[in-house]
Amino acid sequence: ERNGCKPDIVTMNTFINGYCKSKNINKAITMFQEISHKGIAPNVVTYNTLIDGLFKADKLQDAYKYLEEMKLHGIAPDVCTYATLVDGLHKKGHHEQAVAL
Repeated sequence: ERNGCKPDIVTMNTFINGYCKSKNINKAITMFQEISHKGIAPNVVTYNTLIDGLFKADKLQDAYKYLEEMKLHGIAPDVCTYATLVDGLHKKGHHEQAVAL
């Protein structure tokens, strides 16, 4: 923004993904929350990226919270969303929950 370039959802998704990959999940969550303050609507990629990062950070309850928020905002989970959930649940040993999805 300092150079007169306004960030868009692709830019924000890139930052969130980077924070998740560098295991800085709290910064990823903060960035996600800043999106609405900037007047940018999160999309399915935004949610999928954050949900994946939350699973990898062992924050399963937060991941489910954002899944529900996603649905409340009218953003339908896609195949990547469910693949992330199933993979994350299996890796955490929650096999029955993964199958139930």
